[in-house]
Amino acid sequence: MKAVLALFVIVLTLSACCTKKACVENDRITLQFYGFDTTELDTVYTTGYALGSGFTKVTREQRLDTTYLGQVDSNRSYYPYYNEGLSDQYEWEVYVPAVNRTYRFTDYSYSTFSCNCPQDKVRSLHGCKMNGIPQNLPVKINK
Repeated sequence: MKAVLALFVIVLTLSACCTKKACVENDRITLQFYGFDTTELDTVYTTGYALGSGFTKVTREQRLDTTYLGQVDSNRSYYPYYNEGLSDQYEWEVYVPAVNRTYRFTDYSYSTFSCNCPQDKVRSLHGCKMNGIPQNLPVKINK
């Protein structure tokens, strides 16, 4: 009986440590464009490739919706409003035709943290490589 009571007290104590906060798990690459004019960002193409395919197997093509650009600061820094974002399920190629530049996103890195209860682990996208150079999120694309 004492063992059952001790076990009950331990379970009750551990469950009291848990919270009920929202746990945000990020699986999208967010972009910010620095030094561009809004007219240079009116058309941006994105192509998703199968992970590990070396940009050879196209699996997702879309045009990034930059009709409405949110201004980050007064230095002409913008972020596009887009519904789907750039999912970590693909390696991405982002092409800005106005400046004839292509940016490739690969090698995603994640952070893991406890949320609510210590045993609950949440994995969240933390960064990636852009053209082979490690980046933290949001990725800052300079002109």
